[in-house]
Amino acid sequence: MMLLLALLVFFGSMTLFNAGGSVPESGLGEVQKAPAAHGTAQLMIKRVMPMAVVAGTGFRSDELVRLTGVPVKRVRASAKGTFTIRFRIDPCRSLTITATGSKGSRAAVNYSQFSCPAP
Repeated sequence: MMLLLALLVFFGSMTLFNAGGSVPESGLGEVQKAPAAHGTAQLMIKRVMPMAVVAGTGFRSDELVRLTGVPVKRVRASAKGTFTIRFRIDPCRSLTITATGSKGSRAAVNYSQFSCPAP
């Protein structure tokens, strides 16, 4: 539990100071990939606009994956352990997606948006 808390604080500070991030294809915001807690499972935000596209890799074959932080709740990984989901988001809000697989795979990704105009 303490390790999880330490990781959250660490990656939260990385998000604030743009350390080690990459920019999605839309060119808006910043994407942070958290290290996989089990194996090599990873989530990556491929695009934000007009629809968000999130790809999962390194999951177990045919694993049922529960996603939190997005409208899509469950998806099944392919035989190669990959999946792609598409959904609408507000590009001016931060987003953290966590994927927990039924066979033990775990991954998370954070998208932080700092360039939207102030209302």
